[in-house]
Amino acid sequence: MQVHNLAYVPSAIIMGARMGVNGENWRVSLYARNLTDEDAPVLTSRWLGIPYFTFSSLNTAPEGADNGSPRAFFSAARRGRQVGIDMTYRF
Repeated sequence: MQVHNLAYVPSAIIMGARMGVNGENWRVSLYARNLTDEDAPVLTSRWLGIPYFTFSSLNTAPEGADNGSPRAFFSAARRGRQVGIDMTYRF
């Protein structure tokens, strides 16, 4: 149980669009992803630093320092706005 989990991910609104033209054997479309250029992380989590989670005799912390298990946060960044053209031809 993580009593003091301070990981926070704000709400996000993601919008995308696609429009195009089709022919008998071809298709051309313009697309856009993340139109609002939302930068909130996809996820954020707390993790335990395993290299420090060892026997107490191996802990190199100075005398009187907190030698508990260190923790940190990581997050996955969201891709920025993407705009492109998609062309397809069927043989």
